[in-house]
Amino acid sequence: MSDAAASPDDRLDAFQARARARHATSTSTALAVYDKPEIEIWEKDTTRRNWWMWVLGVIVLALVVLAIVGSRQGTGASNGLPAGSTGTTATATWKMVSADHGMNRWFLKGIDAINTAKTPTQARKAANDWLEGVKRDPALLAGTAKLLLKRDVDKASLVDSSSMATTEAVGITGEIRDLLDESKIVPDNAPATGYNTGVTAGSVVRASNAGITGDRKAIQITTPDGRVFWVLGRCGNVVTPHKPSLPPGETDNHKDPSKDPYPRGNAPTGGGKNLDSGPGTYIPPTGMVHPPASPRVNPPAPKPTAPPAGSKPDPTPAPAPDAPAIGYSPAPGTK
Repeated sequence: MSDAAASPDDRLDAFQARARARHATSTSTALAVYDKPEIEIWEKDTTRRNWWMWVLGVIVLALVVLAIVGSRQGTGASNGLPAGSTGTTATATWKMVSADHGMNRWFLKGIDAINTAKTPTQARKAANDWLEGVKRDPALLAGTAKLLLKRDVDKASLVDSSSMATTEAVGITGEIRDLLDESKIVPDNAPATGYNTGVTAGSVVRASNAGITGDRKAIQITTPDGRVFWVLGRCGNVVTPHKPSLPPGETDNHKDPSKDPYPRGNAPTGGGKNLDSGPGTYIPPTGMVHPPASPRVNPPAPKPTAPPAGSKPDPTPAPAPDAPAIGYSPAPGTK
């Protein structure tokens, strides 16, 4: 029976039957034709993704290894440098130049960062600035090693023939930096009773006597073992509470009493005779004439005498002074 002669209901049933048949055929064909290639494509994609993940893992691992090696080089652990030094072998050294030790100071112009430090953070930065200057001067680096590390160092061993810092200088600087990192550093004033240090004849020295005068703005460094130091902002000198193990010499504000000029008239109170007494004969105090113990009696006052008889005062006024020949201008009211 053709679709044209069938009733609408019959045609609808036939259409639905054909649709179900087509659906069944297309589903089986799709499963037969496309299921296996799709699985193969999925397997290929999974393999490709696994390969890229493996490559990415290798790259990440290589970067981690390089970072570890670089950090070890930065701390000197892989290039033979002492712990605390920075940079690689090519950049771990620096030019050694003597600082300006005018006025027997460590640094003639001082350390600005110390003068302006108001917080512990600023004080710590100031200490690092100070060390940057100290490490470049063989005499100062040797003196700092003596004071902070309690170690005798020959300053000649800190600089090579090219005026560069030696491995020993780099190592000592690293140790001092480590000590500062572990120490408490705060802004402070150096004690007036402390011992100043200075530079004399190319070596760090101490004052012969205790006493700090003038500007005492400083940073205080307290090491883990309880030792205390101050660094003066005005000069970079180290100040200690007790006499340090350094040779005596000139500092920037404390004179040597043995060079006091008292023989030339500056004897201390009660010092007695000056060596330079000048002309004349010296009479000791016991040989001087002293006033008597009894009160002094003044002589009687002389009596006034009358003028000679027959004398008269001259009434003629005194003559006026002569005017200058040139440039004379009489005062107002005068002739």
